[in-house]
Amino acid sequence: MMEHPLLEQLRREWPLETWRRHRTLVAVSGGADSVALLRGLVELGGTSEQLHLAHFDHRIRGEQSTEDASFVSDLSDRLEIPIDVESASLPASNESDARSQRYDFLVRSAYRNGCGYVATAHHRDDRIETTLHNIFRGSGLAGAATPRRYRPLDEDLVLVRPLLGCSRAEITDFLHQLAQPHQTDTSNWDTKYRRNYLRHQVLPELRNVYPNVDDSIHRFSELAEEAVELLHDLAAEYLERVAAADGRPAAGELSLVFPTLR
Repeated sequence: MMEHPLLEQLRREWPLETWRRHRTLVAVSGGADSVALLRGLVELGGTSEQLHLAHFDHRIRGEQSTEDASFVSDLSDRLEIPIDVESASLPASNESDARSQRYDFLVRSAYRNGCGYVATAHHRDDRIETTLHNIFRGSGLAGAATPRRYRPLDEDLVLVRPLLGCSRAEITDFLHQLAQPHQTDTSNWDTKYRRNYLRHQVLPELRNVYPNVDDSIHRFSELAEEAVELLHDLAAEYLERVAAADGRPAAGELSLVFPTLR
């Protein structure tokens, strides 16, 4: 087995004994990030017994979307891992709707194939860009804590992002060492989209002034995630403590909750 920082990250953030006991749906777009996640899980011993692939065609990018679906299907055949492919009945009108379509498909596919996890390939650079984007939008602590490593998608289904500590450069290097091709979404260079503008315009300028800005933002997001989890635990403990015998909060007690937990 090869050694690489990406594989070390996978082992650390998502121990083998955790995901090998359950079936995992791996969301694969065909881009570098998701292909690296898939190849990393396979390098660590994932087979068709533990893994199932899912690819959703948003029908937004025409021929390029068709090529992505074909690429992922070919990769599925080569790795001998089964796949579900679905296309949107109509292209989504905005990013939020597209995301809803995609996650609806992932949940359905996961249950259909007996999966307890859905794994996506969000990485360190994604987290830095998302945190910065949310801060600029005026988000609070929860916005700075996204995307989170784990979150429930449904009662018996957990979303996991095991590459959040892995950089885009490490992902590229990992694929290079495997001689593994991937698809490229040309819209990622269009700076009319705010995330792309942050990636290609704002962050490079910030790095000129603050060379360690990536580390600083990423660490801030990690601390925010820890704080949000703590606040959720405290809120649950508080509600349990003040609940009346009939299961409802005692009269007037909730008005005493401090604003962060309100």
